[in-house]
Amino acid sequence: MKVSAQSVSFRDGLRRLVARVTRVTRASHVARAASDAGSARVTRVTDVTRVPRAAGLARVTRVVRAARGACVTRVARAARVSRVTRVARAARRPGAAMLSVVLGLSLVGCASGGFQGTPQDPASSSASVKVPASVQEALAEDLSAHTVTAPDSSETVELKLDGDKTAASDVVQVDGQIVTITKPGSYHVSGTLTDGQLVVDSKAEGVAWLELDGIDIANSTGSALVVKNVESAVLTLASGSTNTLSDATTYVFPDEKTTEPDAALFSSSDLTITGAGTLKVTGNAGDAIGAKDGLVIEGGTLDVTAADDAIRARDYLVVNGGALNLTAKGDGLKATNDEDAGAGYVYISGGEIKVDAKTDCVQAVSDALVGGGALNLMCGDDGVTSDARLVVDAGTLTIGQSYEGLESEIIVVAGGTLNITSSDDGINASSSQSSTAEQEQPGAYPSASGDVTPTQPGATSAAGGEVSSAQPDVVPTGQPGEVPAGQPSAVPTGQPTAVPTGVPTERTHSRPGGGRPTDLPVGERPADERPTGAWPTDAPTAMPDEGAGRGGGFGGGAGGEGAEEGVALVISGGDLTVNAEGDGIDSNGTGTMTGGKVVVNGPVSMGNGSIDVAGTLDISGGELTASDLSGMAEPPSESASQQWIAAQFETALPAGSEVVVTAADGTGLTTIKLAKEATTVIYSGKEVKSGTTYTMKSDTQSVSVTPNQPLTGSATRHR
Repeated sequence: MKVSAQSVSFRDGLRRLVARVTRVTRASHVARAASDAGSARVTRVTDVTRVPRAAGLARVTRVVRAARGACVTRVARAARVSRVTRVARAARRPGAAMLSVVLGLSLVGCASGGFQGTPQDPASSSASVKVPASVQEALAEDLSAHTVTAPDSSETVELKLDGDKTAASDVVQVDGQIVTITKPGSYHVSGTLTDGQLVVDSKAEGVAWLELDGIDIANSTGSALVVKNVESAVLTLASGSTNTLSDATTYVFPDEKTTEPDAALFSSSDLTITGAGTLKVTGNAGDAIGAKDGLVIEGGTLDVTAADDAIRARDYLVVNGGALNLTAKGDGLKATNDEDAGAGYVYISGGEIKVDAKTDCVQAVSDALVGGGALNLMCGDDGVTSDARLVVDAGTLTIGQSYEGLESEIIVVAGGTLNITSSDDGINASSSQSSTAEQEQPGAYPSASGDVTPTQPGATSAAGGEVSSAQPDVVPTGQPGEVPAGQPSAVPTGQPTAVPTGVPTERTHSRPGGGRPTDLPVGERPADERPTGAWPTDAPTAMPDEGAGRGGGFGGGAGGEGAEEGVALVISGGDLTVNAEGDGIDSNGTGTMTGGKVVVNGPVSMGNGSIDVAGTLDISGGELTASDLSGMAEPPSESASQQWIAAQFETALPAGSEVVVTAADGTGLTTIKLAKEATTVIYSGKEVKSGTTYTMKSDTQSVSVTPNQPLTGSATRHR
């Protein structure tokens, strides 16, 4: 589903902007408090980076951008940051200054054309966007992940944890069951702390190597293992060992300014996890593993359970190996730095990763990169999502459950095997502003914790911090679910008639604008994205009777209208299968296919199609098969260099049907087996030749088709 940025008027944009200026001022106090405390966050909920997001500040630039018809140059793109987060920093200045800064941005590139919101030519739009051809090309623009040199094993210190009886030394301090390593070096750690904490705290430069060999640490008031101050830390899981860490359900901090550590395993420095043993981490209060810098996982078996995010890093999260079994009520794998150029990325190059997350399985604020490994994801929200670029060029990616499978501004599939199941779009290339326009509900800003929402003043997070109640002072006009002028007011038969009010009680998608409620059954779309009378003007107002012809022609048709600048979907290789109840492959910008094999089993509901591209889907190589029941599919560009054929069957073909494609001379081209009920079938391959007539035939119907020519209702019944 697409919502064009040009549909937002300049007047409405300014109204929303002014309504949020007061929240900018409020956030400034939080930012100053964080600076005074020497901490990146004030609380888990009032994180400096999360407060602007929770209060809608991250949307300020997008509101202005949408109001002026997307005429401004993408400032963040030059800095390799997907959003203009620098604007949030201006929150530390007076609100009036903030307003002038944002309004100044709104005038960039608008000297001619005013705020008319004239759609840009998709070709020129994509030309200004750098689309990486591979994961390595994208990584070249990101921060380099840290590396460490192996220590001298002959100087290893033995550390046996034994509650308050743990022996102290010149490099180990003991205070009850709080055991602190005070110098970098190599340590072999074993034993138990029944209600304590292992801490690494050293002012000396160097790497702290901890070989964990059967440790069991629980803490009733905070974190279990904390890397507080050291250049870098490495946790090596001894072969055959099982190591267990669990934190408190409610954290107790010494004062209101102290908000960290805030994960069962927490590191303020670069952290590496490797080895051949097992590490079990339970985050009872929130995140299980949290790193304020970079986190690299090289090996070991990680069994992680979290009340919020399973594994969170700030600068980058890299998985090169190991077996990860993650269960989270929040996100699975996550990188959060949206301020520094080249940071905030997730890179997976190896390992076996299983994620069962109530929200996103893999989330990055910059790049989400899959260059190897085997991923098996079950997600309440998106499978893999980023705010900038998402690239897959190797490995196996199976998304067994998701709201949207892949979501980012730029999506590149260059290799690997992908199997995506989604209750909405399988692949969705869209900007943050369009995601906000689709999903935003006034006053429903998500909190940084899944436990509470900002609409509950005075509520506390799991870590004990008070949640700010920063709500809009003015409700924007044109709410989700409202019927645009000129659209039918009746809701199609069988469709919901109301949009729920209020906010979901569980945490929503942390991209600006929130996301789907996480308690909906698989296959059901959130009420704020269901049709409420705003169907396309040429769509039927009621579903046909069962068994009647459901062909309605191809949707779209006006390729290029409303295509978003900077948004692109590129498929150059790989083996991709999509099973979607929303659009199968959807780009709010351009779409290009030069190679690979793509099979799209599209929706069986109205309002979506197997292919939906705002610009055009230009195909020059590979093999594409797409089918759906809705009749809303958009075939590839009629000027595509690789030929394609499309058939509209008079009545729906049942799931399991075979469609045989034959050339006029009787040569068999291919046989398409339908995974779902369908009326529309599209096929493109190198064997399809211009000037040749083809027949697409099922057991009961046949359609005569000509390459690069869409058809409507020309099926012939046969027995």
